[in-house]
Amino acid sequence: MIPPLLSLISPYRPLFSLISPYRPLFSLISPYRPLFSLITLFLLISFTHIALADDPHKPIETSTRAHLYKYPMHSKVVRTIKLPKQGYPEGILVGKYEILLNNGSGGATYAIDIASGKITSYIEPVATFSEGITGDNKGNYWVTDWDTKKIYRVRIEKSKMVPESGFSFEPAHPAGVVWVSPYLYVITWTRGLGTKYHIVKLDRDFSIIKRERLKGISEPSQIAWDGKNFWVSSWFNQCVYKLDPVTFKIKSFFKTPIKKVTGVAWDGKNFWVTGTDDDLYEIEVKQ
Repeated sequence: MIPPLLSLISPYRPLFSLISPYRPLFSLISPYRPLFSLITLFLLISFTHIALADDPHKPIETSTRAHLYKYPMHSKVVRTIKLPKQGYPEGILVGKYEILLNNGSGGATYAIDIASGKITSYIEPVATFSEGITGDNKGNYWVTDWDTKKIYRVRIEKSKMVPESGFSFEPAHPAGVVWVSPYLYVITWTRGLGTKYHIVKLDRDFSIIKRERLKGISEPSQIAWDGKNFWVSSWFNQCVYKLDPVTFKIKSFFKTPIKKVTGVAWDGKNFWVTGTDDDLYEIEVKQ
């Protein structure tokens, strides 16, 4: 009489005979099983992190732990300004009558008349890859440059940005910048084994006051201030995130029509956003 356990295994004996010739190979692999287990665990954690970070409807972890939200705020495009297809639209500074729009890859900064939507002048950049742009109420402008890894205080003179002072974030690359009196807030990327993102708080003389790790936003690009909260664009997933001004915890977000969002600015009523190989949009957001 065949024992009950053997009777269950018996139908699969032909399969075991197929595996049998490879037993020496298994014995060679056996000492490395703990290593394979660690690799498998690492890959599982990595893919889980990517899945959570890339899906804007999943809870996202920030440096102050996760704030849970599920759905985007309602938003709609109220105006579109067509931009030249050459160039790399980046940071936006909205004034009373005109918008300054930085251009990466050595391109000129556009001065755009808000009423007509026309480009009225082309401003020569301070360096080779202009990122963020901001200003105060005293006529000072600050511009970040990805290639030089610097922030510059500049004046605009005869359609040219003239540097007055600067500060290096080496080894980090600065991206978006916004002036919230009396401080500057700059997004930085530090490349390496896993890019690390920070929001750096500086005074007008470029002394660093605080550096806060920014987690949960895939490839944060530019930053805006609406008088109460920060807003950070994600170059990766079409979203702009609303952040608590003290903790930088994500409070909410809205979706944009832009595949790779870069510039974001607040005009007191609506947001202005742009992106790689895209146009400039005025967006109404119901908070």
